[in-house]
Amino acid sequence: MTKLREKCGVFCVQGHVNAVETTVIGLKALQHRGHESFGIFTFTNSEPVFFHEKGYVRYVEHDFSNTRAIGHVRYSTSGSEESIFPQPASFKIDGKYVALSYNGNIVNTDQLHSYLYKNNDTILSSDIDSEIFVSLLVHSKADTLEEKIQSSFQYVQGAFSIAILTGDSIIAVRDVQGIRPLVIGKKDGSYAIASETCALHTLNMDFIRDVLPGEILTIKTDNTMHSIFLPNAYALAKMCVFEYIYFARPDSTLENLNVYNTRKNIGVLLAQIYQLSADMVIPMPDSGIATALGYSQASNIPIEFAIVKNSYVGRTFIDPNDKQKALSVKLQINRSVIHNKKVIIVDDSIVRGNTMKAISQMLKQADAQEIHLIISSPAIRHSCFYGIDTPNTEELISNSLCSEKLAEYLGITSVKFLPIELLYRALGYSFHKTNRRFCDACFTGDYSIEKDNNLLANLE
Repeated sequence: MTKLREKCGVFCVQGHVNAVETTVIGLKALQHRGHESFGIFTFTNSEPVFFHEKGYVRYVEHDFSNTRAIGHVRYSTSGSEESIFPQPASFKIDGKYVALSYNGNIVNTDQLHSYLYKNNDTILSSDIDSEIFVSLLVHSKADTLEEKIQSSFQYVQGAFSIAILTGDSIIAVRDVQGIRPLVIGKKDGSYAIASETCALHTLNMDFIRDVLPGEILTIKTDNTMHSIFLPNAYALAKMCVFEYIYFARPDSTLENLNVYNTRKNIGVLLAQIYQLSADMVIPMPDSGIATALGYSQASNIPIEFAIVKNSYVGRTFIDPNDKQKALSVKLQINRSVIHNKKVIIVDDSIVRGNTMKAISQMLKQADAQEIHLIISSPAIRHSCFYGIDTPNTEELISNSLCSEKLAEYLGITSVKFLPIELLYRALGYSFHKTNRRFCDACFTGDYSIEKDNNLLANLE
């Protein structure tokens, strides 16, 4: 793994004249959230139809009309990486089909497995979270689907943003802290649920609002809307801060904060504290571009796109087979730009350091005089359990090497990280050790969700 692996993306639409095609376009806009596989579920003449394929989202051939569909792009974060339980997950409740798409990660899976076995004689076929959600709903004794969600999901610890398609509604569900993004959009008489606003904008839909933490928002086919909430929902979302640093698409807006502007703000703040002497600022494609631009403008050091990405190769760290392959660097250096220059490389993060070590060797071969690395996030020192596939803490390079030793290991002049106080300032907030506005556990080790061994005691 050379980068933190992304999670998944969800999209659901209701009231559109061609829901399947709309869902394909929505998922394509969310492709950055998962390349392993995609799936789409819809109804035709009240009968369920399911498409699922490995790889990139593509056009789905179909010869029927439909107005409602749900989709999912996947990078697995827990359980087997094989498609044992593909999404959207379809199942029956009270004899009617329901489909569910999910982004996040459950941290108390063992407890939930034990409960389902003890109370329902249910042995799940996998460790995949979506199967747990389905089983909880199927075995819930509550009356309506919304009440089943409310009564059973309150015992799920972790991060989850969920879209659900039923015979007469679409439902958006977000965990009580709002760690993963989820938004609602509208165009004419159609509504959509999506992981990011970029999917809505691609379809020329109007952004309505973010789904609130702990909210169970139902939109019926007659366009009426109503909400109920999971117990103990936060008033403000405590969203994963890494969405702004890397995961979300730059043109998305999450919780009223534009991703591109946030990254550019980070670059400006980095230029204020790290006043380096260099001939050029070079972004690592693609996530380093906005931050590098902000740094360049604030420092008056010109920006050069001297590291070139082969867009047709794809990002190798999304491929689930990468764990069995040697690291393959899909980036090239424009040697004529680098020759005899002092350069500043801007990247979003450093995990194990493999890619950056290879890049530094390529820069040296191009006769770079000095190589400074600026990271637009604090050092990653802790694993994530909320939907990002991170290495064990001992594998994170910042846990074993200080900045000076890390620069020596990478073979470069210096390494600079963004202080967490400035990360919060770039987002428009102050950093408080006891009251965090965002989930920053990968940097601080402050895990906002703890496993509670007594949590299921009252589950009925």
